[in-house]
Amino acid sequence: MQNNFCILVNTTDSFEDCWYPFFKLFKKYWPEYKGKIYLNSETKEFHYNGLEIIPIKNGLVGESWSKCLKYALNYIEDEIILYIQDDYFLNDYVQFEKIGLYANLMTNNNINCIHLTPFASQGPFENSQYMDLLKYSKKAAYKLGTQASLWKRIAMQKYLRDHENAWQFEVFGTKRAWRNDEEIYIYDFNNVPREIIPYTPTGIVKGKWKKDSVFNLFEENEINIDYGLRGFYEKEFNKNRITIQKIINRLKSIF
Repeated sequence: MQNNFCILVNTTDSFEDCWYPFFKLFKKYWPEYKGKIYLNSETKEFHYNGLEIIPIKNGLVGESWSKCLKYALNYIEDEIILYIQDDYFLNDYVQFEKIGLYANLMTNNNINCIHLTPFASQGPFENSQYMDLLKYSKKAAYKLGTQASLWKRIAMQKYLRDHENAWQFEVFGTKRAWRNDEEIYIYDFNNVPREIIPYTPTGIVKGKWKKDSVFNLFEENEINIDYGLRGFYEKEFNKNRITIQKIINRLKSIF
């Protein structure tokens, strides 16, 4: 069960300061994991004692989120990946048996993705034939997402568009998924409320630390961070300017 999936930590060189706390907490809260962990950065690598961290180093400095992720998916040979991002800091023990069970379920069935967090989407969802799994309705919101989830690698690849950032992948990728009869599921947290991969989304917002997500957690685990380098995030008014390039990208995202 241990080797039926790998982990992809999607990151960037500028988030290098997340790697030590991420992997320290990973080792604490998922001590059973002995498989491959791919670190998708541009040029830098990181190692942590007891973990098999494989640096991808895509070399795509300044390129889009989608291009960097596509490079990583082409690099990886495993059929099933657990996708997670660098600022998803674990704060409790992972239900590793369930992850292995669902990875095996995906291998043997026509299931392309299983979202493993309660904040991945609000649905709507439908009942399914699989225990503790709900199926996304055809036009559910955020059928595609960047929260922790199991993916068939080739299924994730086909939804990437080179010009898109992560938000565009979630919004426009979901609309592309509406046109297909995709088998996408989410763990039914209404019946079993304990999280499979416990973390607070997210640790960093707009390049700054999200204090209520990280400060106490890092203190409790003796993780020393110079918060002054990034500062703490404070909500701000977003004018959300529409530009010609944004309009062009939205048109490109339709297909």
